[in-house]
Amino acid sequence: MSTFFIGGILGRRLTIIVGSIWMLIGAIIQTFSSSVGVVIFGRIVSGIGMGLINASVPVYQAEMSPALSRGQLVAIDLVVLNCGIALSYWCCYGFNFSGLQGNVTWRVPIALQCVFIVGIFLIALILPDTPRWYATRNRNAEALTVLARLRGKPEDSCEILEEFNDIQATILHEAMSKKSGWLSLVKPSDGWKDDVLRSRRRLFLACFIQAAQQLGGINALIYYSSTLFSQSLKFGSRDSAKLAGGLNMVLILGSLMSIFLVDRVGRRKLLLPCIAAMSFVFVLQTIFVKNIQAETATTGVKNAAVAMLFFFELFFSIGFQATVWMIPSEILPLNIRTQGSALSTGSNWVSRTEELRAQLLCNQQLISPLLSPCALFRSATSS
Repeated sequence: MSTFFIGGILGRRLTIIVGSIWMLIGAIIQTFSSSVGVVIFGRIVSGIGMGLINASVPVYQAEMSPALSRGQLVAIDLVVLNCGIALSYWCCYGFNFSGLQGNVTWRVPIALQCVFIVGIFLIALILPDTPRWYATRNRNAEALTVLARLRGKPEDSCEILEEFNDIQATILHEAMSKKSGWLSLVKPSDGWKDDVLRSRRRLFLACFIQAAQQLGGINALIYYSSTLFSQSLKFGSRDSAKLAGGLNMVLILGSLMSIFLVDRVGRRKLLLPCIAAMSFVFVLQTIFVKNIQAETATTGVKNAAVAMLFFFELFFSIGFQATVWMIPSEILPLNIRTQGSALSTGSNWVSRTEELRAQLLCNQQLISPLLSPCALFRSATSS
């Protein structure tokens, strides 16, 4: 949410740099912490940095990517993200079952994130900001230079000048409301009605789809998958850990598939069938888990319950993961894009927190995540 106030001022690139510094400080605090309170403080510091990066990177990607390949580039980014999830899980798995004793089993995995944070920081140092941000600041020469570098053409070429003129025309058109910042989010026009760009409706859609992604239950599976396998599906501790690792690998497979589908099929046509499939999978999963908990399930039912979790994550990573990060930055008007992206990302993280709290209250049952995919599907198909 801090990006809401500083993202438009600092720009996309500098916000990412500041976020990486916060994350690095938070990781160091956690690594050398001496109590639970210090760990929590370090997590808060890292969370601020993660929020800055999460809200800025999708906007940066959307504004730097050609329209025809924008979806593929975001999907590739999520492949790397899912690889990071899998890598961190298997790293923790290795230290947990390595036979090592003492603080090294958790301090080293936490410290390893510093390598990647430093990488983000160094890469951001050499990258320019986006042409659109330069243009909004009347730094037109820099905007033309970045466009020429991105497209690999001279600054005075017809293609570069045409794209630059389109950017300026878009900025001028979106400035017609003469409002910017937080006021434009709640009162986009002179009255309380929506403006001609329907900015309020766009913002609501961006926040809703980000929140729905988390309320669908994906992070309950990622964070508590080992617990779910052991307590809900009655597997042993080591088998549960291995299955949880395999579940994270499915995210990589699905996101690889989305690279080839997201631009060819389109956001909406890819999103809706995958949401429907996720809902259907969890309807079956609810039935299977009920039989397992009642201790009336056969081995086949138990295996089917495991398969449903794998199918859920597969459909999620194919059609629900990448599209949710593309849609807000693509539909939000430029004059509220930074603030709207920060707000939608904030709704994602708030919903993630509430989802995980609800999962704990449900005592590791797999019923609660079922409702949100169904609700989102009904809403999307009726619009």
